[in-house]
This record gives sequence, structure tokens and C-alpha cells, in this order.
Amino acid sequence: MKNEVSICREVPCASSPLNRRMVRLDNVSKQFNGARKITALNNITLDIDRGEIVSIVGPSGSGKSTLLNLIGTLDRPTTGSIRIDGQDLSSLNDPNLTLLRREKIGFVFQFFNLLPSLTCLQNVGLPLHLRGWAGSMVRERARALLDLVGLRERAEHLPGEPAHPRSYMSHEFQPAFRRVE
Repeated sequence: MKNEVSICREVPCASSPLNRRMVRLDNVSKQFNGARKITALNNITLDIDRGEIVSIVGPSGSGKSTLLNLIGTLDRPTTGSIRIDGQDLSSLNDPNLTLLRREKIGFVFQFFNLLPSLTCLQNVGLPLHLRGWAGSMVRERARALLDLVGLRERAEHLPGEPAHPRSYMSHEFQPAFRRVE
């Protein structure tokens, strides 16, 4: 059985009006050339409406990450066209792709990709800062987003700091010296 990617939708969008369409892939293929030619995606046509919830599922090597990289403008298709909010990506140079990515696309990576020298609040607010928002608006919005996901108390923590430092003091680990304040 061939590795295939399945798209699972909350609501089908076969007859979506164009003004609701956020993502459009039309006959998109992606090939990688190395020691041998690998076709990761072959003639994919896909519409995703604004606000639609979509899951991309499939076995390892079936093209899920390649598809997400193409939609996220991190890579370009070998053939076919991709439109994000009506904008044809093939017409954009790298600086304009970066602007589109910053304005229209959000990434949730498998690994956090946080800047280690920034606090949680600063990491969350960074994309807004890059969009030119005023500092007070960035902090207000970032706090609201942290509230939304239940992380407001972590706003001033750096990545990698434990949520509860004492949680690492288990019965199995008894340090030779313990400082208690």
C-alpha cells in the first residue's frame, strides 16, 4: 500500500466561495533531487477556508511536513500553484514571502523554537513587535494570549525554567548540599 496523506476536515468546503478561501493549492507537486529523484507530493489540489479546522494525517514519509512547509511558504513547489488569502505565492520574492508569512501564517512547531534569552512574554510578543506594534500593545496582547492558554504565571520565565523548581527534588535525588531560604 502506497504512503498517502489524508486530509480530515471539520466541515467540507467543496462549494466554498472564493472570499472565504484562505489556502488554495492547485495541482501542486514537490520533488527532491538527490542520488535519486523523490516525489514527496504529486498533483495535490486542496482548498482550506478561513477558520476551517484541518488535520493532515499519514504515515512517516507520506509528505505531511512537505505539504505544511509549502503552505507555510518555507519551501516552493516544483509544479503547481499556491495561493494564501488570494495571493499567488509564485509572484512573491523572498522579502515579500517573509512579510506574508509574518502577517498571515502562524506556526506551532513540534519543538518550541523559543529564543532562550527572552522571557515567555517576550517570545509570545515577538511576532507582534516585528509587525511594528507599540511595546505596550505587544505586552497587553501577549498577556492575553498567555491567559488564553493558562500560562500567565509563566510570563517572566525563561524557556527551560522548571514550572516548579522544587518538583526536581524527588525522594530518589538527595543532594549532598541543599540551600533553603
